Amino acid sequence: MIEAQDDSPRGIRNKILLLMGYETMRRRAELVGFEFEDLTYLLNGKPALRLRFSKADQYGEGRLIGISKDLEELIATWGDIIGQEGKILRSVDRHGNIGEKLEPSAISYILRQVQANITLPGNKKPRQWTGHSFRVGAAVDLVERGYTIEQVMRKGDWRSVQAGLRYVMAE
Repeated sequence: MIEAQDDSPRGIRNKILLLMGYETMRRRAELVGFEFEDLTYLLNGKPALRLRFSKADQYGEGRLIGISKDLEELIATWGDIIGQEGKILRSVDRHGNIGEKLEPSAISYILRQVQANITLPGNKKPRQWTGHSFRVGAAVDLVERGYTIEQVMRKGDWRSVQAGLRYVMAE
């Protein structure tokens, strides 16, 4: 899906959304909350995003979430287009006009748009994604790569084993 996106403002925003959603395993409201100033670096020099607040962190203690160099570069490119301030994810209308923010409810709509032109081998259409698809897909991939359920739970901010297992078993 990332490769199917062009280099228009909407395409770049979509690439960021797809990578950020998958790599961070964040919920929709958390994804749209990331700001340019949240881009930082871990002690080992790798890029990270500062999560200021989440459903699992009601007191706003925050934490750093490592991201790929690819996502860091996309965010930098996006910042060159729109300026390095404010929300990273923003609305982009059909004329290419960029808004100040993106509503969490828009993520499922964007995912439907992104999927509209995707065809899988055998001429199949992909199963419809939702805002939770990032979390489900990343959790399943982590387990398949040998991560323990505890490691997956920590990355996805699940407090109970049952909640983490629901995501892993969803596929």
